[in-house]
Amino acid sequence: MEQLGSWSARAAARQDFSLFNARDVAHIKAAAVEEYIEPGTRLLAAGERVDQVMVIGSGEVELSAHTPAGRRVMAVVRKGGVIGDIPLFLEIPMPYDAVVSRRALVCELDRKALLAFLTSAPAASLRWMRSIALRLDDDRRRLLAVLTSDLTAQVAFLLLEHAEPGPSGRPVVRLSHEVIAQLLGARRQSVSRVIADLRERGVLSTAYRQIVLDDPDALQDVAGPSLPT
Repeated sequence: MEQLGSWSARAAARQDFSLFNARDVAHIKAAAVEEYIEPGTRLLAAGERVDQVMVIGSGEVELSAHTPAGRRVMAVVRKGGVIGDIPLFLEIPMPYDAVVSRRALVCELDRKALLAFLTSAPAASLRWMRSIALRLDDDRRRLLAVLTSDLTAQVAFLLLEHAEPGPSGRPVVRLSHEVIAQLLGARRQSVSRVIADLRERGVLSTAYRQIVLDDPDALQDVAGPSLPT
């Protein structure tokens, strides 16, 4: 069941700020505070009241939970990701720690400014609700992936999901085997064996905290067909 909890965590922070138009973004930036935050900084703590929403402009933030086995990464948020809006709207405590893992540009909008923006712009409010709905639907699809796929397919799915443009033009994933294992609720050794097998097949190559997707199409075949809608 740990796998289900891990995928579920991502409903709190999916990367979909692209629904907003230029006017929305300009309005949000005008009412927000933008700041570069260094790695290791905790933006929000598990259990605290959420009075602001954070949009990640660049860099990376990890959402983690404290378990009997220690701290565990539940989700990774990058450019365009939104943190805190669901707990804010539901008036529930933040379920996870949000800690910067790569220097990040964070756009912070407090509760008063956010609600004023949404109530003054019904169309933008609808787009924000659609953004949340898409994140929840993404989460449903990931739950299906966990329930219906073996570990090899899950690793392939996650690598494709977290791929970023690389300097060579090929997509790269900048996650350690340990973080990948935590995201999937699997053992690090099992994940390392899967990655080694994919490397031997010529699907990917590896370096320190970096996996290069040499053949994304082949990796998609490993991940399997698109999940049903």
